[in-house]
Amino acid sequence: RPDELPAFYNAIDIGLMAYHMAFWVPYGFPLKFFEFLGAGKPMICSPLESMKEFPEFVDIADSADGWIAAIKEALAVDSPAKQAQRKELAARSSWDHRTREIVEHIESQKRQ
Repeated sequence: RPDELPAFYNAIDIGLMAYHMAFWVPYGFPLKFFEFLGAGKPMICSPLESMKEFPEFVDIADSADGWIAAIKEALAVDSPAKQAQRKELAARSSWDHRTREIVEHIESQKRQ
């Protein structure tokens, strides 16, 4: 149930997005990214092209040793300041915020 999700996100330390890198998978975008951001959680992901846009918010791992190292590092360097940055990006990425930006852009173009 959706109302139970916050409790699940509060119970985890790191958001893991592990994918089998076959066919189209490297070119997908995990919507969990925004959920983990909204919860302020550090993230580790398989090497998806889309996650390269967010190097300050997600670490990439492509081997068992890489995942272990990334998990240890994420736990060691997480901080309230980093959690706040993640939550702020999530707020800027909401559909409400994006829609407002689009409407503002259209309105500014109409005034020109």
